[in-house]
Amino acid sequence: MDDNKARLTGSIRVTPRHVKLPRIGKVRTKERTDKLLELIQAGKARILSATISREADRWFLSLTCEVERPDPEPREVRSPEDIVGVDLGLESFITLSDGTKVEAPKPLKKALRLLERRSRQLSRKQKHSSLRLARLHRRVRNIRWDFLHKVTTWLAKTKPVIVVQGMSRNGNLSQAIYDASWGMFRRMLEYKCQWYGAVLIVAPRDFPSTKVCSNCGEISPPLLLSQRVFRCDACGLEIDRDWNAALNLWQYGPYREFPGK
Repeated sequence: MDDNKARLTGSIRVTPRHVKLPRIGKVRTKERTDKLLELIQAGKARILSATISREADRWFLSLTCEVERPDPEPREVRSPEDIVGVDLGLESFITLSDGTKVEAPKPLKKALRLLERRSRQLSRKQKHSSLRLARLHRRVRNIRWDFLHKVTTWLAKTKPVIVVQGMSRNGNLSQAIYDASWGMFRRMLEYKCQWYGAVLIVAPRDFPSTKVCSNCGEISPPLLLSQRVFRCDACGLEIDRDWNAALNLWQYGPYREFPGK
């Protein structure tokens, strides 16, 4: 295990503001544990282990728990509006088939100069440089995770059927894709759809969502990344390229395939 982590098993107990750990004793927590305590007292959860970790100048305690979670109620699809196509992008983090765009905070891009400066300070072994760099990495990660949790929870709770496309690889955009965290978005969306009773449909990687006209179905030549507008020579449609891709994903999960029509 990592030198900055320790995993504990045995008798672990929680109170509203403390966790009692084996060999360490009672530890006060910044976050309250009332909800977990209620589940334990009701027999709906039990603690399996605890992991203590240190990041920069802060200590964290995470509990691995076995929780009884009831199966969600199935959500009926009553109209095509209950299905949403979700296109992942770099200009906008996601574009929905109803035209909604969600912008990403891009914390790594915003902090890149400061990260480079603090990395140089660390290489010169300046005082406290390691701590300052670790703090900045933690802040970038926390901003990214907070955004991803909020947007995936919103989608899973409000959209009965969500259609996304399989992840593609692009070495030239690896840093931008890492900052956007497409993979983390997919993983969060998968388990939250299970939690809230939504259906997640994944179109194959080679599905030509960006090349197909969402109006007539004509396949156009591949677009350059700089081309932000899709133009169809067959029907004359001009539309934002990300919205066009989202509409094609929406059509990939047709309404007629779902119960409740």
